[in-house]
Amino acid sequence: MNVGEVRVSVLSEWLQSLPWAVFIHKTPWAFTTIEVVHVFAVSMVLGTIALVDLRLLGLAWTKRPFAEFRLHPADGITRCSEQAFRRSGAWKNAMPHFHF
Repeated sequence: MNVGEVRVSVLSEWLQSLPWAVFIHKTPWAFTTIEVVHVFAVSMVLGTIALVDLRLLGLAWTKRPFAEFRLHPADGITRCSEQAFRRSGAWKNAMPHFHF
């Protein structure tokens, strides 16, 4: 064994002994959950890049100016949260100085 192999072995053993690594190893659902979130995040990034590239190449959405698009991923989450907050009635006590 050379020095590089020893360093990698020591690093691997140290990583395997970390509490979150042990948790992922011992819990049946942890790895699957992390992998699903990871694949979803990668697909969102690649999908967004593909949409912008198609627009820049003139292959999609050519009839609308780019300034009209609102491609912010939090828009949907914000709207859902706002609707739930309004329906719950909690806003009456939490923010009496705002008028909805």
